[in-house]
Amino acid sequence: MGSERGGQSAAIAYTLIETAKLNGVDPQAWLTDTLTHIAYHKINRIDELLAWRYAGLSVRLSGLTRRFLPTKKTLPNIGFYPLARKRFHVYHTDRQLKDMSCCESLRICSLETGSAMDANTLNLLIGVAAGVVTAFVLFVLDAAFRAVILPWMRDVVYTGIDIRGEWKGQRIDGDVEYNFHLSLTQNDNTVKGTFSTTDRFPDKLVTRHYSVKGQVHGIYLVIAYAPTARSTMGGGTFVLQILNGGRELSGAMSYIRTKSSEVQSKDDIKLEKYVR
Repeated sequence: MGSERGGQSAAIAYTLIETAKLNGVDPQAWLTDTLTHIAYHKINRIDELLAWRYAGLSVRLSGLTRRFLPTKKTLPNIGFYPLARKRFHVYHTDRQLKDMSCCESLRICSLETGSAMDANTLNLLIGVAAGVVTAFVLFVLDAAFRAVILPWMRDVVYTGIDIRGEWKGQRIDGDVEYNFHLSLTQNDNTVKGTFSTTDRFPDKLVTRHYSVKGQVHGIYLVIAYAPTARSTMGGGTFVLQILNGGRELSGAMSYIRTKSSEVQSKDDIKLEKYVR
């Protein structure tokens, strides 16, 4: 076509011409009529200028044209006035409008045109409903693919270390005993789950719960945890090395203290896989 813009223009022209042909309409007559009246055609009735509407109008008004030719003021509300105005603008006398046969022809023409409009409206509604259903089905299939099939495929081809399961550990700091419980699920190298600590003080016992999300990088596990309750402060990260064939985790953790909001770290964290 010489240029991309020229190709787009040609594609538009071919689309209009072929659409007219598919609807049994002379493309030249339809385009001439449409371009003549589109400037003053109401925007909320622009669909009346489409090729298939023009085809229905031409067929239903062909017999009426031979019988009488009303003016703009006397033309019935058949929904195609801008196209019909040029067709019926000349050779009119007021007496013809008083003729019963003319009125009957107008009534029949209106009913026939209304039926065509109802059929077109029904086809339009069916097309819209089919589009909505198709979009919904595609959305569901895409969601199922992302949530089920894709994770399964990634899990099948994953060749790294599998650390899913229950992990437990203990750490003693002075007179305080910290007990850790880590529950993990894994899909390829992505892990998530829950983490809880039970802190045993001399005078009380405190339990906290967190959600966990992280990844396996070779022989290292990097996870972040955050409180499950919005009213609870804190959170932190683990950087752990996977040892003993995937049965032991050893490394460090950094966390935010719940009361003071201070950032602290411990480098003597050890967890062992728990087998029931």
